[in-house]
Amino acid sequence: MADKLKVGFIGLGYMGHGMATNILAAGFPLSVLAHRKREAIEDLVGKGAFEASSARELAERSDIVLLCVSGPEQVDDLVRRADGLAAGAAPGSIIVDCTTSAPSTLLKLAEDFPDLKFVDSPLGRSPKEAWAGALSVMVGSSEETLDAIHPVLSAFATTIQHAGPPGSGHALKLVNNIVSLGYAAIYSEAMVVAKKAGLGIDTFDALIGSSRMNCEFFQTFMGWARDGDSTTHRFALSLAEHTVGDALDFASKSGLDMRLIPAVHEIYSQAVARGLGEANLPELPRSVAEENAVDLEPRKA
Repeated sequence: MADKLKVGFIGLGYMGHGMATNILAAGFPLSVLAHRKREAIEDLVGKGAFEASSARELAERSDIVLLCVSGPEQVDDLVRRADGLAAGAAPGSIIVDCTTSAPSTLLKLAEDFPDLKFVDSPLGRSPKEAWAGALSVMVGSSEETLDAIHPVLSAFATTIQHAGPPGSGHALKLVNNIVSLGYAAIYSEAMVVAKKAGLGIDTFDALIGSSRMNCEFFQTFMGWARDGDSTTHRFALSLAEHTVGDALDFASKSGLDMRLIPAVHEIYSQAVARGLGEANLPELPRSVAEENAVDLEPRKA
């Protein structure tokens, strides 16, 4: 085990707990940091992980640190704070940002802390795949750095796509989210149209499910409409609103005049304004239905 990279992990939520479990199972010495909930920390410590008292201590014990937190603000704070990662990391240490974020945060950190190597590696797929070690990652880094971290990424990901230099992974994730969250918005409006036309959820489900438009994303999205279970796709609508906003901002700053992305962003903004920010993605049709005074209830509520 002496030749194994020492790994630190911060952000043991729906995705992070499974990822960290697989890193530990692959034989990497693992240090973890608690946030609010203790369950994941206690599980991992019970399996051999070390609980650090601060981000600084975690960095001191690690060759590579993975962050899977709620947004770019948290990433920036974890690096910059007085007892943060930059204060404890040795020169050449690698910080891998798996958070859904914008390229600008990582690029500014790389500029301000040139002795550290920053990699953006946002995630694709779901918590189910995180536990199975079958996530996808979109990596922004040099080829050399990717080679160094590849064994760690392979512990929890079966698809490792090198998007390009630092910042490229987050840019590709924004593109991914335009597509996936755009699909969810279209599904939601189409479902409400079907309901208004007297066709119902079953008919809509059968239409898409038996067509070339069927996909795993559609199947997990339908969890609330079918069974009242939104945990089939754990992704808060507030986070969806935020990341579509990031995509819109990135497009605008790139000089692009978009039509669809602003409309998709508005759909999520309305859901958050209706108090559904903490609801998961499959509940987006609720917001569209309420806005249009359409009675939409899960098939098996």
